[in-house]
Amino acid sequence: MDLRQFYDAVKGTVRIDGCDIRQIDVKDLRKAVAVAPQKALLFSGTIRENLLWGREDAGEEELYRAAEIACADTFIRQSAQGYDTRLGQEGYRDMEPMRNL
Repeated sequence: MDLRQFYDAVKGTVRIDGCDIRQIDVKDLRKAVAVAPQKALLFSGTIRENLLWGREDAGEEELYRAAEIACADTFIRQSAQGYDTRLGQEGYRDMEPMRNL
């Protein structure tokens, strides 16, 4: 199963820089490749916890930069608790869906 644990190639091989990905250590591959799903997912918890899901050891400046890149920094700063605003399922906060985060 590849792109290292997602789907098996039905025919041929998947290569990165000429190297068959089945020969690349999964940890190394996951450090170098990101998956961007079609639908954004948010989990129950805080905005900060959701941002840290992608990189648990990120510092404050990295969180702020990630939010800025996602065009969510203004929205987050305007929220009552900012990055510590609690989210429900699928990103609902105070019965309002959070979009574009």
